[in-house]
Amino acid sequence: MSKLALTEIQHQKMKKLLDDTYPIGKILLVDTSAIPPELGRGIKRVQDKLEELREAVRTAEDILKETDTF
Repeated sequence: MSKLALTEIQHQKMKKLLDDTYPIGKILLVDTSAIPPELGRGIKRVQDKLEELREAVRTAEDILKETDTF
């Protein structure tokens, strides 16, 4: 088996592990009692921006589906 094939297998295993551990769209429960409020607000802003980016990607995918040039 080539080195490239091993790398691809390792990549697939890591991706599956990440997908199983942190599935997209699922809520990750975290004890937030030790998070300072300033950091919590920063985390919330990052989560909001991430959701905006996800929505932009969905919109771009919809536009690409509607066009024949891609």
